[in-house]
Amino acid sequence: MNRKSPLIRISPCGEIATSPQGAALPTEPSLMRSGGITVATPWQAEVARAAGIDRILVANEVVDSAGIRSVADATDHGTEIYCWVDSLEGVSALADGARDRPIRVLVEYGRPGGRTGARSIGDAQNVADAARSDARLELCGVSGFEWTYGPDRSPEARRGVVDFLRQMEELLA
Repeated sequence: MNRKSPLIRISPCGEIATSPQGAALPTEPSLMRSGGITVATPWQAEVARAAGIDRILVANEVVDSAGIRSVADATDHGTEIYCWVDSLEGVSALADGARDRPIRVLVEYGRPGGRTGARSIGDAQNVADAARSDARLELCGVSGFEWTYGPDRSPEARRGVVDFLRQMEELLA
């Protein structure tokens, strides 16, 4: 992806917020210094927007037409919203739904046998190339979900997470 000094942002999980009042709870100064808030769905992003949060990560590939319309609407109204893409089909679907402004995307890097994400550096690079080549999208980096390497702090889980992050760094090179 050719970034010389990658910016790392951590976005606290806001998936449990199902109302604007609940979504507003984490909008303290520490959140505003972070990468924003992470949600799972475009609907949850709408709730976060209603709470005044203007930097949102949808930590999933958005492929349904209603979800894509929601993301495009948020983008067109100035919300800094990002979606994950992990397939060429996902890139095409999001690009086809973009309107006035490009939709910001992060390539989701996964692991072989995992539940989501491009499963190899080569697959992730192909997704990145497709996103980069479409003016309706803005490729902003790489993202991933490290929990699948182990929900604890065992040496094995820690090695898995470190290896995963090194592979993500390789993807950025």
